[in-house]
Amino acid sequence: AKQANSGFTIWELMVVLMILAILGAVALPNLRPSMRREQLSAASLGIVSWLERVRNQAVKDMETCQISINASDASLAITSDSPGCSDLKIFNINDQENTPTDISLALSDSSDSDFSFSPRGSVNRDQEMELTMEGSPTTRCIKVVAPVGLVRSGIKRNDSCSYEKELND
Repeated sequence: AKQANSGFTIWELMVVLMILAILGAVALPNLRPSMRREQLSAASLGIVSWLERVRNQAVKDMETCQISINASDASLAITSDSPGCSDLKIFNINDQENTPTDISLALSDSSDSDFSFSPRGSVNRDQEMELTMEGSPTTRCIKVVAPVGLVRSGIKRNDSCSYEKELND
């Protein structure tokens, strides 16, 4: 009695691999904007987290923490003459792990490049920044709200930043 082979031939496997390669080639370009949007969102959350850490440190130490924003190299730092928060490191967006280097940081027209959190965690005026990335369909916004010093994250829609909770797109 002959035994029946119960496997696939090399030709059948090659056809399946070719179909998968074609499907992958079609799907991959459609995933890129989504991936860029998520990378921009992660960079935005990194800035928000850093700013909240600075605010909490100012309250904890009861010292003013002065921040300088450098839009040209997309970084935020504690100024050298700041009475508090001297142990916090510079936050450079492009140095973060798994973050592309083509993220741009810009201050809104009414924002200053230097501001400070008071020992109560407050700020004297609103600070607003925008993050953009080549290939990303969205612009992310970050705002430090005066006078309470709350840090909010949002998306730019219709030429203005929206800070509502449903910011998943």
